Amino acid sequence: GDDGAAHGAGDGVVDDVRISDRPLRAEQLLFNSAAVDEHTVGYWKFEAANPYADSSGRGSEIAAQPSAVPPDEPRTTALINLCHVLLNSNEFLYVD
Repeated sequence: GDDGAAHGAGDGVVDDVRISDRPLRAEQLLFNSAAVDEHTVGYWKFEAANPYADSSGRGSEIAAQPSAVPPDEPRTTALINLCHVLLNSNEFLYVD
């Protein structure tokens, strides 16, 4: 949720994220299998020693780049909050 501070950012924790270039069967989803195959585009394990390293072997490293949201832009803050809700929702993550 929004704590009312000017930054407007959430502090939720994201575990592993794996992106594939095709739909996956239920047994292939990340909570059932952490396997990496030729269809894996990127795989980030945020609890690893280097949480920004791509574990898929494709070299898609990421970088944290904090950005400030001006407190006088409530629409932007609302959009950020909506994105946090969607990213923390299993219904969003596993829809074909």
